[in-house]
Amino acid sequence: MNLAVFTSANARQPGAGTAADTSSFTATLPVFAIGKATARALAEYGIRHCRTPGRGADSEALLALPELQAVAGKGIVIFRAKAGGKYW
Repeated sequence: MNLAVFTSANARQPGAGTAADTSSFTATLPVFAIGKATARALAEYGIRHCRTPGRGADSEALLALPELQAVAGKGIVIFRAKAGGKYW
């Protein structure tokens, strides 16, 4: 695994609080949040070093980040909410 992407604030629960150990994210994995609200939600779980787009809060803005320009061959885990906005 090379990086983690959180696509919404609702995706934080299974990704950061239940399905994964928060310390492994904060210690070893670059974390990307689709927007500032998602980054704030992740901070509640101890993930405070998220990269977010400077402008916009959608997939295009996220994918414009320099770190996501060359991802061929990298392992990327994407945490998202189920349809309707809630994972659980």
